[in-house]
Amino acid sequence: MSPALLFRRVAVAEAITWALLLTGMFLKYVTETTELGVSVFGMLHGVVFVAYGVVTLVVAVDQRWRPGRTLAALACAVPPFATVPFDRWVERRHPLADAWRLRTTDPTGPLERVVAWLVRSPAQGLAAGLVATGCQSSMSKEEFQQRTEDTGYNTVIFTDYDLNRRFKDGLTGPDNVMRLSTTGHGIERTDTGTSQVWVELRNHTDFNYMVEARTSFYSQSGRPLDARPVWRRISVPANARAVYEEKSVSTDRLQYRVEVRQAR
Repeated sequence: MSPALLFRRVAVAEAITWALLLTGMFLKYVTETTELGVSVFGMLHGVVFVAYGVVTLVVAVDQRWRPGRTLAALACAVPPFATVPFDRWVERRHPLADAWRLRTTDPTGPLERVVAWLVRSPAQGLAAGLVATGCQSSMSKEEFQQRTEDTGYNTVIFTDYDLNRRFKDGLTGPDNVMRLSTTGHGIERTDTGTSQVWVELRNHTDFNYMVEARTSFYSQSGRPLDARPVWRRISVPANARAVYEEKSVSTDRLQYRVEVRQAR
């Protein structure tokens, strides 16, 4: 495959995965239909994003691009769909060669030696990339347990923003330093006979902490009563506490599960 064709294919693939990811984000955050699109398309976009970066660097070294053109090509992967106009611009102003220069020319430096090995042994390079990607994406035992463990009822669960992980004690920062935790939670009856859940959150940091929380109510038999619980924003002042509350609609005696995540 020629440099021009390879670069065009990854540029188009990058734009397509951007479209898929934006569709998934629309379904998750606007219509609140499903979170599956973000999980699947986000991973796919990440893989193609890395592939576009690698191909760009390989093409840049082989075709002797100037640093400014290389940086522009890499930057086009950040805004949605920008890789396709850049490819069209390259085709008009600086057409890529139909053959790899380093496939027949001796490399002159360490970067060219690496690129020469890739273009002369593309299958081995692809295999190395797949192994590296698999090592990075493998799930540890701890991560698997965090995602799948039973949380029970009448509990408060801390999660990451995409709900991929669960944390029992609270939200932590670098070096597992505690940032946010809960000091108490419960459920009580209101004057109208409904139930109200409360959670007291403690901010361990020196800055105001913005989080989101939502409550799912369940009957005593475990049947969920809210099809789409709503996320609500809470600002917890620095080194202080704040109370999150949520009322039910039903007058039955209920169980609850509260999820707390860091706000974007």
